[in-house]
Amino acid sequence: MRVILALVVTTLLATTVLAGETALTNDDVVKMIRAGLSAEIVIAKIEASKTAFDTSSTALVTLAEAKVPEAVIRSMMAKTPASPASSPAATTAPTVAASAPAHDTATSETVEVLAKDLYRTRGLCTMRGELAVSKEGIRYTTTATTKVCEDYLSSSSFGVRWDELKSICFEYAVSGTITVTAKDGHDYSFKDRIPRIQEIEKRLKTLRPNAPYTCD
Repeated sequence: MRVILALVVTTLLATTVLAGETALTNDDVVKMIRAGLSAEIVIAKIEASKTAFDTSSTALVTLAEAKVPEAVIRSMMAKTPASPASSPAATTAPTVAASAPAHDTATSETVEVLAKDLYRTRGLCTMRGELAVSKEGIRYTTTATTKVCEDYLSSSSFGVRWDELKSICFEYAVSGTITVTAKDGHDYSFKDRIPRIQEIEKRLKTLRPNAPYTCD
């Protein structure tokens, strides 16, 4: 099965090169799904291609109606530039100032910014922001989102103290994931390309070697 998958992905990549690396669009994704390609293969194609996706709320509804898997839609949103000036959905996805988080306790003396433009997902909602650590804890500040995320703006940014953390878990599948779980039950998850999440893991463990790194 892995050999077949590798051959299909290789063929898709070769097609991209021969076509002069034409940017992948929403229609291209829908065509691949309707042709019967698996979500894993389509995501691999997205990650290896130039893209020009429309991730406005209207476009997301259209993708859902076309039976595009949620994992594929998240991958598309992850490849969509956060800057409204360069986004195909510039008129519907303005940069939004982060609301004051309810869990706002790790704001002083930032030691290091681990990642900028890191994204979080909640269903079809994707937020982009900056992940940083301080002496007191870990903080995520949202810098951009789309209208579909409006219901989540009140909790899009957060700060949590080290002594409030229950666990930090690093997982790698089709994409990389960092799951930050607080002792009070709050679950904060980040997703990005595997190499980037691996780099964040390495830097975080260097800065905070005694943090609760466990996966239940």
